[in-house]
Amino acid sequence: MGRTDREERHSGEESRSARGRNRMEHQIDATRERILDVAERLFLDNGLEATSMVDIATAADITKVTLYRYFPDRHPIAFAVAGRMLRKIDEAAKPDDARALALPAFAKEYFLRMIRTFPECREAYRYLGLFDQLYALGYPDEALAERYRHELAKGVEAVFQTQPGEDMNSPAAAIVVTILNVINGFLQKMASRGRLIGPEQGVDMETQLAIFESMISIVIDEGIAPFLSEQR
Repeated sequence: MGRTDREERHSGEESRSARGRNRMEHQIDATRERILDVAERLFLDNGLEATSMVDIATAADITKVTLYRYFPDRHPIAFAVAGRMLRKIDEAAKPDDARALALPAFAKEYFLRMIRTFPECREAYRYLGLFDQLYALGYPDEALAERYRHELAKGVEAVFQTQPGEDMNSPAAAIVVTILNVINGFLQKMASRGRLIGPEQGVDMETQLAIFESMISIVIDEGIAPFLSEQR
């Protein structure tokens, strides 16, 4: 039995309403991403502490009222941008043939790709260095801290993605966390002062990156990979 005119009209109204909601949600998402894009640029150009909500609203071509509808203050914006930077680094570091690699080989490839993809992720490392400096003594609230811990954990989980169910409190995970910290710390310094370090120390940034990659490779082969293999 065919639908009545009333049912047809009701169905059409529901479809239009759904399309309207979808457009609104898309517009909200687009505005939020524009805010984060603008804030990212301002944070990198001027520093996190020197960038105000007024600066962000002006650069995003929105009113302060609109900005505050999306973010109550600068901290959630800084944390959201940090999450984007961590995801960018993770995506660049993931091996193309991830599913074909066992844990030791995958971990080595992931770590070395972090170093090899430094040029395309340099601004991400520089931002994270600024972020760590601003929040060195603590975070503004526990909700943001938990959100950031979740983003950081993804880097560890990414290394274990070929080994589902890995205990994130295991000795193997502790090794992964430590080596990630070593690599991130070095690359953050290269991102912030790499061009100055060459003239100051007599060893240019590219040479130091190559040496660092060789060092990490040796450490993994002789110290980390055998231990990770023993965890299986």
